[in-house]
Amino acid sequence: MSYNAPTESASQSDYYTDTRHPGRKPSVGIERGSIWSGFRQGPDKQNCVTVSAIKAAMMRFGQKPTDIFNHVKVAGDGYNVEMRDGFRLHLSKRELEEATYRSQFMGDDSAMLADANFLYAASAKRAQLENNDGYASQGFGRALYSLNDGEDGYEGLQHLGLGAHIRETTVDNLARGQLGVVTHGIRRGDQVFGHSLAVINGREEVWGNQGGYPPANVKAHALALV
Repeated sequence: MSYNAPTESASQSDYYTDTRHPGRKPSVGIERGSIWSGFRQGPDKQNCVTVSAIKAAMMRFGQKPTDIFNHVKVAGDGYNVEMRDGFRLHLSKRELEEATYRSQFMGDDSAMLADANFLYAASAKRAQLENNDGYASQGFGRALYSLNDGEDGYEGLQHLGLGAHIRETTVDNLARGQLGVVTHGIRRGDQVFGHSLAVINGREEVWGNQGGYPPANVKAHALALV
């Protein structure tokens, strides 16, 4: 799948700052371009916390960065972004390209991939400015690495400026339809490791597919996005 921005009659700059159709959310069906398959975590990356946060944010506020952030404006060599908590940053087009390459996001919807990569890049820029994990301030590449080596469950939403919208909740509440993210052990082959998943309409998103209900019989950390 392509990791590039969609081909539009307008420029890419116009695409990322376009405020038409505000609040439009991805489909939750099984067709192409749904929240499940439109974009997903790529191989060999531990950025599930950021992926699950982006998916939950798209379902809460809308798919585009202009829905999730207060504003996105073209400025200089890139974009000025103000997040919902008032945090401001400048993201260059080169940084966006690097983030798009490094995320390794996959999916079947080019527009959602472009939106997700912009959100990922903005998260990494904030991580750099806040010296995430004690080393992200060394450079944008290091900030990207800090998002790709595992994060605590709440950090993905905080890096998007959504800290005020996080609430502790229960797995049962998520299974009943509350929007949020859950972190618990998941088995792949003969190994079990911690994994963060968006929970949408009571169902977990599992590597580009609609999964089952979040399990109630395992240790888990559940967060609602309100």
